[in-house]
Amino acid sequence: LAPLRRARSGKIALDWPAPSLRAPLDVPGSVTLLGILVGAHVFDGLSAATAWRNTQVGMATPLQLGLDTLLLVGCAAAVSGLVALTTGRRARLRAGWVPLVAGYAFAHYFPVLPIEAQAVAAQLSDPFGTGADLLGTADLAVSVDFLSGEAGALILITGLVLAHCAAVVVAHHALAGRHDARTAGAIQFAFRAVVVAGLLGGVALRFLG
Repeated sequence: LAPLRRARSGKIALDWPAPSLRAPLDVPGSVTLLGILVGAHVFDGLSAATAWRNTQVGMATPLQLGLDTLLLVGCAAAVSGLVALTTGRRARLRAGWVPLVAGYAFAHYFPVLPIEAQAVAAQLSDPFGTGADLLGTADLAVSVDFLSGEAGALILITGLVLAHCAAVVVAHHALAGRHDARTAGAIQFAFRAVVVAGLLGGVALRFLG
């Protein structure tokens, strides 16, 4: 998804990610890497759920850390298994998981992004904390109510939906011209089922957990 690439001449150039996403993602370890990247965000949602936290009430800190570590490893292993299950030997389909990585990263960081973005203006004006006011924005107040709860939820859900839609589109184009419509649909069935389940599960964990 990087917007930059190194051209054959060695220079850095702007790049549209579509051609890269259509290339086979057959680098050794790609299944595990995708599993870790997506699984880490699944762990983030599960570990913050009320039900999980309730099971740790009264536990010693080392035991809590141990359980959280087991949950993290389990999430990464489970997602790696899903990547392998839904793509099989078709490395091109693995690119469909890349938008999911971006979508879950967006969902993870978005809640703090509006607040931290406001603080950037003040920090740029006084980057070393010396009391300077280079841009006249050192005293800029950060508003935690920059977005209403409803607006934030709408943006978050929209981002998740777009990421999952992009995953289906990327997977579809990865097989375009290689199979007839029925065969391509059958190949992608498991992947699409996981995408739908992931979207519903992600929204549930984010807003109902």
